[in-house]
Parts: sequence; structure tokens; C-alpha cells
Amino acid sequence: MTEHNLQQDYSRLTDSAGYVRLVSHYRLRSEGKDRKQQLNGLCTADIKKMESGDVVEAFVLNEKGRVLGHAHVLNLDDHLILTGHGNQADTLIGHLDKYVIREDVQYHKETDQTAGFFVRGKQAAACLKTIFTQVPEINRVVPQTLEISGENRDFTVAQLELAGWGFLILTTADHVNDFEGVLGKAGIEKCSPNALDSIRIESGTPWFGLDFDDSNLPQDLQRDDKAISFTKGCYLGQETVARVDAMGRLNNLFVRFEIQDETSEPRPLKQDDKKAGRLTSVAYSPAKNSYVGLGYVKRKFKEPGTVVDGVVVNHPWDPFEQESDDPKG
Repeated sequence: MTEHNLQQDYSRLTDSAGYVRLVSHYRLRSEGKDRKQQLNGLCTADIKKMESGDVVEAFVLNEKGRVLGHAHVLNLDDHLILTGHGNQADTLIGHLDKYVIREDVQYHKETDQTAGFFVRGKQAAACLKTIFTQVPEINRVVPQTLEISGENRDFTVAQLELAGWGFLILTTADHVNDFEGVLGKAGIEKCSPNALDSIRIESGTPWFGLDFDDSNLPQDLQRDDKAISFTKGCYLGQETVARVDAMGRLNNLFVRFEIQDETSEPRPLKQDDKKAGRLTSVAYSPAKNSYVGLGYVKRKFKEPGTVVDGVVVNHPWDPFEQESDDPKG
């Protein structure tokens, strides 16, 4: 893609309305009367309190409190949808199924049978209102039916933070081309994943498999208020989460970076020949005319404006203030 096209797509996804087909995201469906209770015991979000139409972000943890998976959980009337970046479906199904004993819960992988679109931009909501009868508010999901090529098709539409805030649209995979035509007629233009990645990084939205994996604790991502409930009761890995919360024991902080040199790839960060952090995601920003990144820095480099190995720390989060040792060694 040329720089001109990247600029054009970036502008659509910010100033007007654009969409990206999500080809690197998984989708799971959970059914059964015990689906909320069972998932509640295996993730950091309070699933039991979800009402129909709610959307929450959650980390799925292993026994040691490490992040096994990450999901946005969409609560529909008769099922849950779990979706997120990366090839997590098989791992999550294997893990979640392992803890189904007598509960009425069934998990189904729907990544190949469904298609996902992410729509964003200042005019996105207005354009979607010309397609659907209802457009959801933040962290809400609504089922919709749309006639395409003479047939009624089912859609799931949610507003959530997938790459910055925008609208996730899920549907079956057999009418993708027809639906892309519907989006185009509504003034929502197709854009490249590169442009969305620029926006994701500028927005500080981490993706599993790129910015974190099963070596991370959930609090590493600085998303406690978005994805972790400290009041819901017991769940797998809770002991580690509670201990970190009580002691503030994190020395590696997830931040955004503005990149001063020509770095365009993830890499370790060093200061005085010592490990200072690492870049996990990097993209070119048309708005800044430079590269931007996501990653981690040691606590001593946490202040915005600090220069570390050719990158400038620039983050919107309030990191832990208490100085202490890192539980990861």
C-alpha cells in the first residue's frame, strides 16, 4: 500500500467512516443455561451481572494467574459470543471445556463459519443507522436482521474497544461480498488492516498474541477498570490477581511510544546496555508522520516524555505508584 492510500484509509477510519474485514480474529459461541455462571468462574470480568445486550472485556487466566486468552464477551438472549484477536479459539475451548463438569454449557468454534467487520470513524454511527434499525451504545450489542439479495440475514452489532472504539459487526460468512456492497452504498469505505493498526496503536489498544501472551499477568496491560472485577468472588487465577492488586507489584508498565528513529519493527529496548523494555507493536502514523508503538518500559522510565532507546514514552494510563519488586522476577 502506498503512503497516499494509507493516509486515505486512515482518514476514513477517523474522520468519516471506514471498515476493515477482520481476518485474524476468533469467534466462540457459548450456549446452555449455565453459560454465564461457568464462564464467570474462569475469567476476570463479572459475567454473572451481565444483562442481555451487555458487552464486557475479560482475561481468561490459567491456574497461576497468567493470561491464557483475551475476549470481548457479548451477551445475547440465548447465548454468549467470545471474540478477540489471534488464533485463540482452540486453546480457549480446550481450557473452558476442561472445567465443565455437570454444568449445562456448550462451546462452539465459529471463526470459519462467521465473518467480522470493524467499522469506525466520526460518521460511522450515522452511516450504520441507514443500514440497521438500531445501532448500539458503548459496550452494548444488538441482534439485527437485514435483507440481502432477497433473503433475511442475521447480524450481531456491538460497539466496543477493538482497535480504539468502533462497531463490530458479525454475520455468517456466505454473504460477505454482498454485505460489503451494502457498506459501500452507505458511505462506509473498505480500508486496509495497516490503517486500522495505526489507529489501534495510537489508541493504546493491546492485542493478544502481539502485545501480550501467556507470560503476562492481566494487570500488566493497565486495563483493570476495563477488564477486571475485584468484587465478583472466586475465579481461576484470582489469588495472583488479588495479590498484585494489594501489593502493587508491577515494574513493567504497558505504554504507548512515539518513535524518533526509523524503527518499523518490534524490538527490545535498552538504556546504557541494560534492558529497559520492549516494543511489541509498531505502525506508521499518518497523523504524526512518524512511527508509533506499544510495549513495556521499566518503572524508572514510566514518565511521559522520557526517551528510551530512540522512543518517547507517551501513555494515557495511571500506572501503579507504589515502588516494589516484580513478582515475575
